[in-house]
Formats: sequence, C-alpha cells, structure tokens
Amino acid sequence: MMESISERIARLKKEKDAVILAHYYAPAEVQDMADCLGDSLGLSRTAAGTGAKTIIFAGVHFMSETAAILCPGKTVLSPAPDAGCSLADSMDAAVLERWKAAHPDGIVVSYVNTTAAVKAWTDWCCTSANAIKVVQSLPEGRPVLFGPDRNLGSHIMKATGRKLELWEGVCTVHDVITPEMIRKAAEEYPDADILVHPEAACSADGETLGMENVYFYSTAGMLRHVAGSSRGKFVIATETGTIHRLSIENPGKTFIPPVQGPRMRGNEESDHGEDTQVPGARRGARGPGRGHPQEGHAPDTEDAGTGMTARPCKAFRPGIRHTRPVCFK
Repeated sequence: MMESISERIARLKKEKDAVILAHYYAPAEVQDMADCLGDSLGLSRTAAGTGAKTIIFAGVHFMSETAAILCPGKTVLSPAPDAGCSLADSMDAAVLERWKAAHPDGIVVSYVNTTAAVKAWTDWCCTSANAIKVVQSLPEGRPVLFGPDRNLGSHIMKATGRKLELWEGVCTVHDVITPEMIRKAAEEYPDADILVHPEAACSADGETLGMENVYFYSTAGMLRHVAGSSRGKFVIATETGTIHRLSIENPGKTFIPPVQGPRMRGNEESDHGEDTQVPGARRGARGPGRGHPQEGHAPDTEDAGTGMTARPCKAFRPGIRHTRPVCFK
C-alpha cells in the first residue's frame, strides 16, 4: 500500500529526530500535522526547549530566524523560505544604526516581527502580548523608536500616554480592519464578544477602544479569552487561520471573521497574503517618514540582510511551489 503524506511525514520525523512547529496562521492542514501550535513567542520558547535535533518551522521567515538564534546547536528547516512578513520586510537595520547614532540615549523597541539584523540593533524586543508593559518599563525622558508596526505603536501610545517615534510599517491583513468594520460587526452580532488584534488599524481609535464587548488581544490572548468565556459567539478580528484552532478547542462556539482578506499563508500554493511576501515583491511601508527618521515616522529603505547563512537542505522534499527548503545552521 502506498504511504500517505501524513504517514510519510510521521516516518521522516522519527528518522530525522524532528519536530514540526506551526503558527496559528498556518493552513488548517498544516496545523493538524504540527506537534506544537502557537504564536511567535510561544513557538520560540518551544523551539528553545525541544530535545529534537531538527526543527521544522511552518511560519514566515523571521520565525525560523528567531528559532535558529535560540537553538544554535540545532537544524532549523523552513518549508516555505519565500514566506516573508510585510512588517519584517519594512524595517531596515541600516536605518536603525543611523538613528541610534543620532540619538545616543535613544531606545529601540522592536516587535518580534523583525529580521535578525534588526534585532541586533534592538534594545528591547516585544510581542503584542507584552508590548505595553515593555514600554511602561522604559525610563522617562529618553527618545524611543518603536517599529515596525505603526498600528501597534499607536495602540501602545494610547494605552501608556508615552510619546514614541513610530516606524511606518503595517501588517497587510490587520491594517484593513477599520473602526467602521468593528462598529458594523457590533451592530450585526450584538451578542458576540469582538476580539481584535492590536496590529489592526482600529487599535488606537478612541470610539473602538471604548466599545462594550470589544477586546484587544494577542493571538494567545484570544484563545484564553474564548476558553474562559461563557459566551457562545465571537467575532475574531485577526488572520482567519486562528479560527481553525479556536473551533477545535471550543466545540459548540461560533467564530466569525469580520473580513475575508489576504492570509498569512506562505506554506501553501498560491495563497500569499497578510505577512506573506513573494520574493522580489517588497510591500514595505511607504509614508511621511521615508528618507529620514522623524517624530511619528521612520523611513523604509532597502533590506540590509540578515547576516545569517542559509544553505540548501535535503532532509525533506520541497513544498508544492518552492524549489527547496532552507536550512539555518
């Protein structure tokens, strides 16, 4: 009998001493094959703690980079090496270097959705779950550059009252989630909790922030909220791949996306979207900050590179549309 794909994956995992990590934004069929699901922070922690020799990271490129940094003695495989992130692609390490030179007492706070090169110039690296606490912990009176997500940065400023210089980058899925969209969802589903990712364009809108039953969460926060809620209906204002996991963990509850937009799907054929970039198609930020840092904005320039070594890796067969996986050593 011919070996099925799932059987072959299981056999190869055992032979290669491998573990599959998948982001909540991965396609449902990839999530179902994963040994561990999580957001970028949770998966990084899992990668650092795994005893497996090989890590297969079903996520966008910066996630594989982060795992490689945390696991220097392991092999990290990226099954979709051309799956990029609109946020990570918008922020350039060379500009950070110049900004820090111009602001010797300045502090760079970078979202985890950044390249290894950007992280090297970062003073604090945060996630959507802890970004507010990180900014609150910073000393007063020093300039702070936050990037690359202007929406998350605006949300932080609203929550903390702290003045930040913002990089002019966005997540291309969350940036289409507007205040009008949330208001419409609230009118259409008055009995639902509306869970919104802080990367959304509405995350600093005063009216949206004050709406009843509207909550701003990281992906992991959304899962916790739903698990602990007695409500039966939820509008999930983030990448729709999250709904797959929510449905599995919460049978009998209803999950509604506010919009059908592009998806973060670098791991399947012809389904590039949110933070997924085809090589050569840079969709980085463009805005008033272009050219030099200024208050509220920062420029978008050419990528400075990661400084990491990528080589062809033959341990696994290539994906549907990719010539070969990439192995980070």
